[in-house]
Amino acid sequence: MGDPAALEGLRARIRALEGGGTVRRRRARCGVPALDEALGGLPVPGIVEISGAEGSGRTRTALAAVARVTAVGRPVCWIDPGSRLHPPAAADHGVVLSQLLVVRPVEDGSTPWAWVTEQVARSGCFPLVVVDLPERTGSRRALSHGWARAVEQGGTTLIVLSRRQTRELPADARLVAGGGRLVVVRDRSGARQQEVEIPSAPLAADPWGGA
Repeated sequence: MGDPAALEGLRARIRALEGGGTVRRRRARCGVPALDEALGGLPVPGIVEISGAEGSGRTRTALAAVARVTAVGRPVCWIDPGSRLHPPAAADHGVVLSQLLVVRPVEDGSTPWAWVTEQVARSGCFPLVVVDLPERTGSRRALSHGWARAVEQGGTTLIVLSRRQTRELPADARLVAGGGRLVVVRDRSGARQQEVEIPSAPLAADPWGGA
């Protein structure tokens, strides 16, 4: 049998070489009542999936979080392979555009957006990253490959917007939007099936039609 102390020393060396070690996780209130009430704040680091049909309010919910983060001078990256984000409308939702980086990888049936998401999350440059999944996602495995590790390394919260729940995604929390409500269907912190109201939309025109 091996020496327990030697084995633990070896594991520690491996974690150091991999940039690992113990990951300190917490929930940080973001100032969006719906998310703070449902989840106790966003997981840091962590992944939150918000799924729902067109007009469900998933994008509006993400924009509310982005608005809060950018309002205090912190940068956010929005990965938008489908070119759905309309910056003037984002500004109407309270987003400070000077703090928002929009990245639009080519949507061609491959998955460069998955690689871009991983690299941006790992960079540690953005406390919040949003990715709006394209209609064609290619390999389902590509959705989650490396993302969980990347958010840990970058200390980042990743919000994933999807049309339907993505089982392959290693999400810390899953929310389903629809009917003016957000329903928590998964939360590693223990919350289950809690419903809260989706953040209200501004009076300005909304090019997502309530998405």
